[in-house]
Amino acid sequence: MEPGYYEIASGQETLRIAGLFREGGKDLVFFIHGLGCSMDSFTGAWEAETMLPFSLLAVDLPGFGRSSKPAHYSCTMNDHADICLAILTKFSHPRVHLVAHSMGGAVGLLMTERLGDRLISFINVEGNLVTEDCAVSRKAASAQLGHYRRQLLGHLRIITAHSPERGLHHWYAGVKMSDDDGLNRSALSLVEHSCSGRLLELFRTLPCRSAYVHGDKNAALPVLKKLGVIPIISIENSGHFPMIDNPKTFYSRIAAFMLSPSS
Repeated sequence: MEPGYYEIASGQETLRIAGLFREGGKDLVFFIHGLGCSMDSFTGAWEAETMLPFSLLAVDLPGFGRSSKPAHYSCTMNDHADICLAILTKFSHPRVHLVAHSMGGAVGLLMTERLGDRLISFINVEGNLVTEDCAVSRKAASAQLGHYRRQLLGHLRIITAHSPERGLHHWYAGVKMSDDDGLNRSALSLVEHSCSGRLLELFRTLPCRSAYVHGDKNAALPVLKKLGVIPIISIENSGHFPMIDNPKTFYSRIAAFMLSPSS
């Protein structure tokens, strides 16, 4: 699938944001990717029959994928959220569902207050909420510019050679497309937000329906004990990238959640 591009003003610059969109129903599902990833994390949604009732939108955040990699863009979680909100103003769909993975969980939560009643549900796919979620981003944040990206690529090159997990292969490809500076600055901001306690509080007090999705290989995540009454959806035969490792089950489960009567 070939992406389109949205021109979004950010400070004194105009960013070109790569995105995929498909018109469907009145409900718009907006996918937000993780650190070192891209909208390619969610292309399976365009192939899933269970997602046919929805309009679909996914973008590459600045510094990642095919989008602009500007030297003066902050790459903070707040600025990423501003970019996503600016993109949503280009769509008139009255009902929005956010599906946010890893770092995208932080970005999505910072969008929620400004979406108001338009936001119908929030699906957090192993999104950053607490300090324990920062194993990868903390290393990136503390590394010298460019060093962590090279280090991570070397690590992923080794483990993907022996791992059947499709998600890890996807991540390797995404990190190769990421900007050195954007990766580090995004990681630094992500660690600050995750360790603040605010993300978990935002998630637990959302006025819309919400769910937490994880791969069954990550059933021991510490955050699972901190979610209170939020529904938890486990996707079998998958790790940190359930939408890639087991797309059929992943999209079937989230579609059922979004289509349930209380949505």
